[in-house]
Amino acid sequence: MRFEDSTRLQRVEAQLVGLRQGGRPVQDYIRDFQKVAGRLRSWPDHLLVHHFRTGLDIDLRRACVVRGIVGRLSEWFKAAVELDVGLRELPGAREVRLQPRKGQDQSKDSTNQMPSSNARPKPVFRCFRCNRPGHRAAECTFPESTNIPTGVGRPGTTPKKMTEKSRVAHQVGQTAPGDISPTLEEYEEEGPVEDPMVSDPIVPFTIPITLTSPVTRESGSFQALLDTGCTRCLISKEVVRQMSIRVTRLKSPIRFEQVDGSLLGGAPTNWVTEPVRMEIGIHWEVIRFIVVPSMSESIILGLAWLDKWTPNMWWADGSWHLRLAVGPQPPHLGVHSEDRAVEDSKSGLAGSDPGYPAVYSDLAAVFSEQECNSLPPHRSMDCTIEIVPGAKLPKSRMYPMTSSELQEMRKYIDENLARGFIEPARSRIAAPVLFQGKKDGGLRLCVDFRGLNAVCIEQTYPLPLMKDLLAHLVAGKIFTKLDPCEAYYRVRIKKRDEWKTAFNCPLGSYQFKVMPFGLQGAPAVFMQLINEVLHEHLYRGVLVYLDDILIYSQTLEEHVKLVRTVLKKLLDAQLYCKLSKCEFHKERIEYLGFRVSAAGIEMDPSKVRTVLEWQAPKTRRQLQRFLGFANFYRQFIPSFADVALPLTQLLRTKHIAGKLRPGQSLNWTVACQRAFESLKTLFAQEPVLVHPDPGRPFVVQADASDVAVGAVLLQRNDQGILQPCAYTSKKFTDTERRWAVWEKEAFAVKWALSTWRHLLEGAQHPFEVWTDHKNLTVLQTPRRLAPKHVRWAQYFQRFRFHFKVVPGGKNFLADTLSRLPQYDSKKEEVIQAIMPSGSVEVIRADACKKTTAFEDEVKSALLNDSWSQANPGLLTYRDGLAWHGDRLYIPQRLRDRVYHRCHDSKLAGHFGFLKTLHLARWQFWWPSLRKDIESYVKGCHICAQAKVIPKKPMGLLQSVSNPTRPWQDIGMDFIVDLPNVKGYTVIWTVVDLFSKQAHFIPCKGLSSVRKLAKMFVHQVFRLHGAPRRIISDRGVQFTAHFGGNF
Repeated sequence: MRFEDSTRLQRVEAQLVGLRQGGRPVQDYIRDFQKVAGRLRSWPDHLLVHHFRTGLDIDLRRACVVRGIVGRLSEWFKAAVELDVGLRELPGAREVRLQPRKGQDQSKDSTNQMPSSNARPKPVFRCFRCNRPGHRAAECTFPESTNIPTGVGRPGTTPKKMTEKSRVAHQVGQTAPGDISPTLEEYEEEGPVEDPMVSDPIVPFTIPITLTSPVTRESGSFQALLDTGCTRCLISKEVVRQMSIRVTRLKSPIRFEQVDGSLLGGAPTNWVTEPVRMEIGIHWEVIRFIVVPSMSESIILGLAWLDKWTPNMWWADGSWHLRLAVGPQPPHLGVHSEDRAVEDSKSGLAGSDPGYPAVYSDLAAVFSEQECNSLPPHRSMDCTIEIVPGAKLPKSRMYPMTSSELQEMRKYIDENLARGFIEPARSRIAAPVLFQGKKDGGLRLCVDFRGLNAVCIEQTYPLPLMKDLLAHLVAGKIFTKLDPCEAYYRVRIKKRDEWKTAFNCPLGSYQFKVMPFGLQGAPAVFMQLINEVLHEHLYRGVLVYLDDILIYSQTLEEHVKLVRTVLKKLLDAQLYCKLSKCEFHKERIEYLGFRVSAAGIEMDPSKVRTVLEWQAPKTRRQLQRFLGFANFYRQFIPSFADVALPLTQLLRTKHIAGKLRPGQSLNWTVACQRAFESLKTLFAQEPVLVHPDPGRPFVVQADASDVAVGAVLLQRNDQGILQPCAYTSKKFTDTERRWAVWEKEAFAVKWALSTWRHLLEGAQHPFEVWTDHKNLTVLQTPRRLAPKHVRWAQYFQRFRFHFKVVPGGKNFLADTLSRLPQYDSKKEEVIQAIMPSGSVEVIRADACKKTTAFEDEVKSALLNDSWSQANPGLLTYRDGLAWHGDRLYIPQRLRDRVYHRCHDSKLAGHFGFLKTLHLARWQFWWPSLRKDIESYVKGCHICAQAKVIPKKPMGLLQSVSNPTRPWQDIGMDFIVDLPNVKGYTVIWTVVDLFSKQAHFIPCKGLSSVRKLAKMFVHQVFRLHGAPRRIISDRGVQFTAHFGGNF
């Protein structure tokens, strides 16, 4: 055969592929094989073994398969020599020569000749195109045969039809498996002889696979041919159309030649599929295929796929083993039986311990670390980075690195370049790289995206509330927790936004192709993705908080079914789980910092241990950290706000000398130490909160002390015992501390209802509110209330409950939330206002009580007051005082005293007009009260000095440049309040700043802007023209678009 490509390497490759033992001793075949293989140093050992085995005589090859020879090429040489000697010593064994016998009729088809019993049939070399002897495929003039027998399966099966790929297709420039060595040409010239490889053909390796279309999500089953002579993975055009698989055009076409020199498919191929999901038993991967226009085989898995997975093939029984990344036991897949493959794969996992229950073994791909390291596809919810228009792009300098940091940096770059997660960048934005220490002493690389986040448009997507998630666990007895592997890296950065994630390091500039940690919108993007994937199961047995997935059920059967559904959905979305962080079928599990079980919710023991080992804070920042950490579990701690009161007061600026800096030492007192130890003691008790059950009625206990409110939500169990579901407490503000006792008690109830509104509003059963204050019942009865109390009463109407008055001793739980034993010996805090003597004068409104000195002055002034004497019908007199309704009438000469007490006194504090008017109207009255108060407040010189003008500061004064000609610059102003002369009371002055010439224009009052513009035209413009600049005092007439009207 002659080929277009006649380079030396291809000739050597063709010679090796076509080399056969041909009946000679195996030592001679090994010598020739070593001579040719020595020139192909780049060929891997397993490929040489394949071609050596193929060239052996059929009997010797079968003996090698029965013996189960596996290993390197040298082991095959040794075993072949031993077995060949044994075969030649068998009775009737005879060396077969390839030269035809003299006198043999070569025109006759040797396939019809029956060999003698003591000799093997002679090989017949046939045309690869028409299967006729005597010529090569390149010289063939016959049509291509459609029934060329190329192999059979197990005994009893019919021969399969020979396909293009069965004749071994190969890419141009690679090994030509079908090339025939020059030695065979010499044999053909002497006449056709029978080839033992044709008389007993090799069984082709085909395996059952399943493809899933990324468009329709439908799956189809096919038989894939394993071919070591093909360098790529191929798929027929018919399968692409059948599965609706999307394709992408290649940059340049690829030619696939067959052994006879013809093109596979009849033409070069220009298309490659988009990533397609392929399943083989429990194995699952995403792969791309090159599309061949016309091919007999549906799918061909070539050398690239075989090199990636390196399956172990067993020629004796036609099976092979594929080792997966999950589980120590590899699946055993049969070649010809799909049912057997599935059976073997299940049994392979049944005896192993892969880290998850065997019932999920068919979904093992979701735990594949290799797939987790693969580049995810683009989705509709890719991470979008939108920069504020006009914002300055951040570009930070690199920070110096130590040798260990540089080593960690190089490791990070190499790993993520290999995974395809990052790529070299040329960007206008660059973020610096920082390192953070790990608990094990290692370093964690962090990209500082704070500069990018500052100029990005914020992406908002709601994160679920923890208390809402935990409230749905009442139906859970069996729990499974899944942790997506590198969750953020499973989301792609939107195309054309990758350059915005660039970062600089000593090794160069790189940008992310996947969503990195630290981006402002990363949590929102991933939360939206995971909610979209598991949308139909959220709060129906599945809870999701970012990358923490909790599955809960009542029975094991329901749980397994739900877990399988979630795993399948994650697999379809190409979201994989980290097996080491997943937990299956647990009765107690840790989730979001809590320990969850059927009995209720507990605090995480590790975090409780952290609190117990916490040393007393010495600085403000340390105290903030402790309170922030403890506040996470405040729903477990009764009276948390009251217990922590000395610590929270220590953070307030008014309780310390000046503003305390974060690192400044604290004024740690005995009360602070007592509160600190009390919190640690309450944490050590590790209380358990039962799951709120909407099917049972609730009981709310609420109480208030002088400093805080507290409440507890309870439910009765099957034995009728009340058990706590949650605690809540709140410290009073300074204003709330001054409320009346019954207001504090009412506020405690309102605080409890608002805290647990998601459980109490619309509850299935009416609930009880226990209180020790009977006056609260007025909020549910018709009566006149203050505005604040009306709002509270309206809020209570949203709930179905009734008050139950219980003594404080029976309302122990809520009572303890606001009153603590350790504060019994503490001196009660007195809230009072310090007032100078004589600053308060009491006005008596009851005539039965003794009159005050001020009332005596009012009686004396009434004797000479003209207004009260002229209008006696508007006043009523009691005990010598004049009253307007229930307010005291103040005569003219005493009104200054009222102005002073309601505005200037220390109790009043120089309020504004409305508050001063309110204080005066509360007790006093006279006809012009409002006008007089307004005039007094406006004339207060203290208020004028201290008042802040709510305007921007005025600009600096600028001198006016001297004009260069008459009437170039003019000044305007009004002279007002002149005597009325024929209706004119105002003079408009217009002065030329160059010549000082002036026009005095009479006006009937301050005219509108439009009238002034008309007067300016007739009086000034017609004589001097338009000025360049007009200077005025910014009166409303000149600022209201005078120029526009002119």
